[in-house]
Amino acid sequence: MEKLIKELVESEWAIRLKYMEEEKQYIFSFRFADQFLKGPNLVELIFNKEGEFIETKSYIFYESEGKTKEETKEMHLEEAMYFKEDMEILIKKLLFLKDKEEILFEKETYYPGHQYLGINFELDGLVYTYSLELDNPKKKVLECRYEHPSGDFFIAMLENIPSLKGMGGYILNHPKVRVKFVNQLANYEI
Repeated sequence: MEKLIKELVESEWAIRLKYMEEEKQYIFSFRFADQFLKGPNLVELIFNKEGEFIETKSYIFYESEGKTKEETKEMHLEEAMYFKEDMEILIKKLLFLKDKEEILFEKETYYPGHQYLGINFELDGLVYTYSLELDNPKKKVLECRYEHPSGDFFIAMLENIPSLKGMGGYILNHPKVRVKFVNQLANYEI
């Protein structure tokens, strides 16, 4: 079991917010991987469906240089907990999103050589990027940039967020996107 969890941690996105339907919880995963670790570790902050913090879970497989696993765990927990209040705010904002009709498109990025299209948009004061690989419909990512009043920010991959269900299809079918990228999206499955 530990080997399976270790493999999952190694493939985990750096910062991800995912809603777990069965548990009715939001899980904020924070993956640690740097030059002082032999491999990645993961800390999860768990919130209830209303966005209130419940607990943390740590998956520590590697210790930081010159530290024990327990010291590494404490260090990772402290760093992840720095985002706790911001995640509570973000989740609560995601719970009460306005209608999709309120979307403001900011810019699109298209790289023909990589078959990549990124669409930036704003909704309720949050900036999102919907990224997709045009030759692989399964590789699509919705990210959110959350900016703290201090100016600090983070970008989190969003997965299975109830208020954002259907957002990818809505974005790709929006006339501002569809008309501009008609050729690129012609063979893309929405």
